[in-house]
Amino acid sequence: MASKGRPIGATISGILYIIGGVVAVIGGIMLMVGGSFLTAFLNVPFAAAIGAGLGVFLILAGILDFFIAWGLFNLKNWARIVATIFSALSLFSFPVGTIVGIVVIYLLWFHKETKMSFH
Repeated sequence: MASKGRPIGATISGILYIIGGVVAVIGGIMLMVGGSFLTAFLNVPFAAAIGAGLGVFLILAGILDFFIAWGLFNLKNWARIVATIFSALSLFSFPVGTIVGIVVIYLLWFHKETKMSFH
């Protein structure tokens, strides 16, 4: 068992959501910069607006991932449910999303120690 009574399944799931949040935020920033680059240097119309819109969406998704990770670390049942929904959706993101989705769903719902710890 992890420190402070938190089961290893909640810790691993939370860490995976933090990693996903970091990737989303970095990707969002890169889309914003890349869209501006395409508009400025290659004269691609609307690239900055599209990049900014998608970038903001990814940054907000990353912030949501951080919030879910916080809930998982604090053993909040709402976080387990939201993480399960997002993990089920990630099953379609082959191969990495599929693997992460299966791991998170297993840990949150079938790992006995983790399942019993959420309230």
